[in-house]
Amino acid sequence: MNYIHIVGNPTGEFSENHVIKINGIDKVVYETHIISKTASGGHNKIKVLVNDKSKIMNFFRNANHVISVYGDYRSFNKDIDNKRISEMYIKVSEAKRVIRSSKHINKVEMNGEIISEIIEKHTKSGLVIETRLRVKRENNPHKKYDYIQLVAYGDMAKKMLGLEKYDKISITGRVHSRDYEKKISDNEIKKKTAYEVAVYKLKILN
Repeated sequence: MNYIHIVGNPTGEFSENHVIKINGIDKVVYETHIISKTASGGHNKIKVLVNDKSKIMNFFRNANHVISVYGDYRSFNKDIDNKRISEMYIKVSEAKRVIRSSKHINKVEMNGEIISEIIEKHTKSGLVIETRLRVKRENNPHKKYDYIQLVAYGDMAKKMLGLEKYDKISITGRVHSRDYEKKISDNEIKKKTAYEVAVYKLKILN
């Protein structure tokens, strides 16, 4: 299972992400974002990839609209600065405009297998757990799996601390975006965004 539902504001901004060839014809895949507000007054900026010929693209053009988006949360490998980078994004299956007063929603549900060690961090805010989930992609002959970064805080982190590599789990969470700066050289610092799924519900399937 791989399901995501986001309600929020599109940014209305697009940039070319990559080009794919379908039946010998090049098609541009664009990157855009949807911003979903949190109950605490913050927000998460979630990446979306859309085909330039897709009608769904039109829903993301107006930043004053509120839209509801359904789909899969996927991973995509891309070469950046001679490095293989894994990006996470929404593969949209349905989008629609909703009234501006609609409550913002950020919900992900997934079944998968833990494929990395459980990383335990102790911060000023408490325990943090990080790991990676491999999720089977249904009905796709070209790529069998998506690889999703997971993070957990507080009581959920304590619960996930007992997990082990190759455990099969079902999770419910929200996409969390985190901005940071990466030092490229003594004279260059790049601003980057990390995406992860913050887990708030867990079921062990083993």
